[in-house]
Order: sequence, then structure tokens, then C-alpha cells
Amino acid sequence: FPRAEVWVSSQYGLSVSVDLGIVERWKPREREDEFFQQLATPAVKAFLTGVVYGPWSAYPIDEYRKRVPSSYPLRNYPDMCHTIGCEFPIDGCDYVYAVVCREPVNPRPLTFLRIVEDQAQWA
Repeated sequence: FPRAEVWVSSQYGLSVSVDLGIVERWKPREREDEFFQQLATPAVKAFLTGVVYGPWSAYPIDEYRKRVPSSYPLRNYPDMCHTIGCEFPIDGCDYVYAVVCREPVNPRPLTFLRIVEDQAQWA
């Protein structure tokens, strides 16, 4: 695929990663800072198209944009699909419903519009 693009997201903001088998204390900002340093290396610049900001970053989007080298475009990927335990939970959502049905149909057009407008300046 000669025209394929590669976009990466750090996802280091998780407080612990059992999937990786990490037993020492997790330091998300330190790990994410290492990620930012790698983005500036010639080996990564040779193939990487852009960077994605996702809900599990250790930094807010404005700080994240400052840390990503300016040569990369930033794509925003807000978590707007879950109801609770997510980046943008539903205010006043029934707790039992949210826990049992974590991914129900969740249309919130005015909320989504506000989120995208608030974050658009960085991505």
C-alpha cells in the first residue's frame, strides 16, 4: 500500500495496564513524555503521518498539542460513545443503567457539538 498512512495514539493515561503485565508503579506522564520524544526521531518521522489525541492521554488536549512536534497534524478522537466511566459521561445518568448498558445508543448532538468546538483549535 504505497499511499497508506500511519497515525498513532499514545493512550498512556491509563492508571494501570494489566494487559501489559506491568507490576511497578505506572507513571503515565513519564511514559507519554517518552512517546513524544520518539515522535521527534528521524526513524519515526520517516513513516509517521500524524498523531491522534484520544481519551486516555495523560495530558489535556492543549498540552498534548504543545508536546507533539508541529510537523505532525493532530487528529482528535473524543470518547463520545460511552455513558459513564469515560471522557464525557452523561450528566445525571442513572448509575445502574450506565453500568449495565455501558454502550447504549447515546445521541447527544448539542453536547457533541460543544465538545468538538471546544477542542477544534488544537486538532
